[in-house]
Amino acid sequence: MRNLFRVSLVAASATAITVGLTLPASAIDGSVFSRAVTPGYNDAGGTISADIVFNASDHTRVSFNNLKVNDTCPADGNWAGGRVVVMFTDGTVWRGPNRLDTGGCTSAQPAAVNAPFDGSRPVAKAGVQALVMSGTNSSDSDILEKGGIDWRDNPYTTAP
Repeated sequence: MRNLFRVSLVAASATAITVGLTLPASAIDGSVFSRAVTPGYNDAGGTISADIVFNASDHTRVSFNNLKVNDTCPADGNWAGGRVVVMFTDGTVWRGPNRLDTGGCTSAQPAAVNAPFDGSRPVAKAGVQALVMSGTNSSDSDILEKGGIDWRDNPYTTAP
């Protein structure tokens, strides 16, 4: 009976170690999603999604793979936009250029693109933010509504 207890304890410890080692893997590569709803509507607006991959050997790099911006129906007369967002370990935030789905809500799902980011400082977090835009020139002055930023922590650095 005593040997059985030791084996169970060792097995439990090994399981705990295995679980502890696999948890950071879910934080390394992950999907992010943001939605912005047009003011005065319940469903109209836009979404942005991506798969974020942090670089283990160069902490200034992160990839936004399968990046998609999509206009959601019903039609509201506005454009769906989105942008990638990076927070550095010093707490400063970089917002990428606004990307647009100019096809409208009835257009086909836009093609996904890969958007690598190569900064000059270590990246603490990366994410995406959906936007509702009043025009197609994609300037910040055309932003009508911003969705929340869906962040993913970089497991290779420390967040501020």
